Amino acid sequence: MQKYKSSILIVSMFVFLSILVVVPFYSKGQVIAQNWDFSFHLTRIEEITRNLKQGHLGIPEIATHTFGSYGYPVNLFYPAIMVFPMAILAALFSKIYIAYLAFMFLVQFLIFASMYYVSNKMLKNQIAAFIAAVVYGLSQYKFYDMFYRRDIGETLCMIFLPIVLYGLYLIFTDNYKKWYVLSVGLAGILLSNIPGMLVTLFFVISFLPLLLIIRSDTRQKIWRFFLAGMLTLGLTAFFIIPFIIAKLNIKDMAIQTSRSLYPWSVPLDRMFLSVTPIKELPYSAAGLGIISLIILITSICFWKKLNKFWKFILFDTIIFVFVSSNLFAWQLFEYTSFAQIFQFPFRLLLIPTLLIALLAGKCFLLVRSSVNTKLLVATTIAFLSITTLAQSNFIVNDPEQADALKVSRSEFDTIETGSMSTDYLPKGSVKISNELSSHSFNKLNRDKKLELKKTSYDYNRIVYHVDSKANYTDVSIPNVYYTGIHVYVNQNQSDFSIGKDGEPVVNLKKGNNQIVYEYQKTSAQKISIGISVVSWLTLLSYCGYKKWWKKDAREGSRGK
Repeated sequence: MQKYKSSILIVSMFVFLSILVVVPFYSKGQVIAQNWDFSFHLTRIEEITRNLKQGHLGIPEIATHTFGSYGYPVNLFYPAIMVFPMAILAALFSKIYIAYLAFMFLVQFLIFASMYYVSNKMLKNQIAAFIAAVVYGLSQYKFYDMFYRRDIGETLCMIFLPIVLYGLYLIFTDNYKKWYVLSVGLAGILLSNIPGMLVTLFFVISFLPLLLIIRSDTRQKIWRFFLAGMLTLGLTAFFIIPFIIAKLNIKDMAIQTSRSLYPWSVPLDRMFLSVTPIKELPYSAAGLGIISLIILITSICFWKKLNKFWKFILFDTIIFVFVSSNLFAWQLFEYTSFAQIFQFPFRLLLIPTLLIALLAGKCFLLVRSSVNTKLLVATTIAFLSITTLAQSNFIVNDPEQADALKVSRSEFDTIETGSMSTDYLPKGSVKISNELSSHSFNKLNRDKKLELKKTSYDYNRIVYHVDSKANYTDVSIPNVYYTGIHVYVNQNQSDFSIGKDGEPVVNLKKGNNQIVYEYQKTSAQKISIGISVVSWLTLLSYCGYKKWWKKDAREGSRGK
């Protein structure tokens, strides 16, 4: 009974703290709109929402209602399954700002719950796990990611990072037979944010030296590590395989990011001592906060009391703090393909944010005999809660946020779902992006007499009704070709060619023509969906077998 009471208390605290994080942003007056990645994320969520309202329950591969409504391939190149719940909320509330806050409440709660579960497994103490979860869930970098940058994808990663940590812990130190935990964590991150997955891969690789530090069953650990990687590929095949095929079919893709890395590393003097950003450096609020510095210093003071694993965790934390700072020679990687994908070194703060929170729980276990436990827990929660409210208040009322403006909630919904991103287009198609978004047959075909009579939009499908004044054999339509695109002219599948800017080119007869531009799942995509379904069913069946069937078998043998 006592166990259930403590669990209810902890869940209630997480709900309360999650409300505390979100409620300052609930305003009936003006709210802050930004022209960063946030608009991109909300626009792709708006695409799913509009399809839901039309009765389509799936996730469209191309955008036919947003991003210019010309078939922008947003969900072929960016995973959408993790933001599907927010699209459902947006469809229910009909207000994307309210849906966003409700979704952030849910994400915040899951960040607390995930870290608590993992910390309780590793520290085997509920209070220590609670402290770790609170430090993680109210960390400065999480708050910066969630509400200043408003990077929904990277914030979602923070739910699954603790699971990755626990999977690594199981494989390398505790019970490598539960290697599949690592796969679940990695799959969750990959399906949330691709750059976040790159950060996580660095984290996973950083654990490999443990094979030399803790030398037992090395071959078995390496084999389970390999299996975890293979299962991850199976669980995420439904996204990874179409992504790779689509990427390989675009020789020169437009991704508009800076290839300069050093300016986006964290100044060391602001790593622990900054809360608010400098106007000239909008990313300068990315840091760990003063409480992280206190936890690091305390952990170093207890160095002699830490075993090999915890010493490794502390060392790994310091390494990731170093490489995310401007002390690291990021200049060596500037203007490379790696820089284009990775974008911002401050992303690496995800890892020390996680590890410092875990060390906070460990430090509690080391000092609990010499301090008042209740006072320590209460002080930690109070300090982080006050800091949270202070940061919320700053973000809500800061008039100088980069590329930000205060608008009404109705204006917010319009502005933030109007992204016109050209990332993932062939570079040639970027030149005609205005013609694509305006569906201008005339500008694409200046030597022809064409009149667009009507356009309709549906799930993965755009229909044009075009009046042609003559028979033409080379009419460019205002869309872009990707693997899986089909074009039908007057209900017959067109054997179209591809123009110099990546647009489909079709034949039209004189008079009225119906042109259907449609994405259809490829054979490889259907197979990849099957692989993922089998992988998830196998994993769930195996976990169920271990948890219930074996348990029943053991209880049955005891009864005899």
